[in-house]
Amino acid sequence: MQRRLRDPKLLVLSVLRFDNVSYAYRHRPALTDISFEIGPGVTGLLGVNGAGKSTALRLAVGELRPVSGAVEVADRPVGAVQIGYCPQSVDLPKQLRVAEFLDYLAWLRKIPKRGRQSTVDQALAWADLGDRRGDRIGSLSGGMVRRLVIAQAVMGGPGLLLLDEPTTGLDPEQRARIRALLARLPAAATVLISSHIVEDIEALAATTLVLNDGRLVRRLEAAEITASGQTLEELFLSSITRAA
Repeated sequence: MQRRLRDPKLLVLSVLRFDNVSYAYRHRPALTDISFEIGPGVTGLLGVNGAGKSTALRLAVGELRPVSGAVEVADRPVGAVQIGYCPQSVDLPKQLRVAEFLDYLAWLRKIPKRGRQSTVDQALAWADLGDRRGDRIGSLSGGMVRRLVIAQAVMGGPGLLLLDEPTTGLDPEQRARIRALLARLPAAATVLISSHIVEDIEALAATTLVLNDGRLVRRLEAAEITASGQTLEELFLSSITRAA
């Protein structure tokens, strides 16, 4: 039986806004005049590899700064609101134990000592890793590592949750388990998930932003997809074909 998050404050209401955002790597455009706004619920950022999805999330988390335009969270510049971030790839300290790793991150995020243990316990329970709290990270399977990375992103009650290709490199069974985990997020959470896997976005997102060659080419709502009589994959492929 799946457990729902008990604490409604684990993720708080937030809004992410991109206003004519552009970014380039050494003068090579990665994103061009991207504008969108998302609020509570799960939004998917769907595109083929190289479309600019990871760049968009790195801008949203404040790791990169736009060449032009602005990125805001809850009407404030990025950095003023706590953001939970699960990068596409991460090299975790394999010698640390699972609970030690989360406790260290909780300390970095200035979670008060008196509440740190319960915060870590809640994150572990949510990710179904409570029985692995004493294991070294290097002993975990690939699926467990991804669950741990997502758990650290959720921990501490971020105002916005950004997940970059959260099921990358996993087999179908592990991907299904990650999707089930993400389905437990509160309805009030503002979540942006990037992926090139249509199935993952279709299973989780109420809104899908289609990114192609650094440009936002379409915004699809679940009701629109249902009314069209087409699958998300069909609409996605037609969108990027027209944009080419």
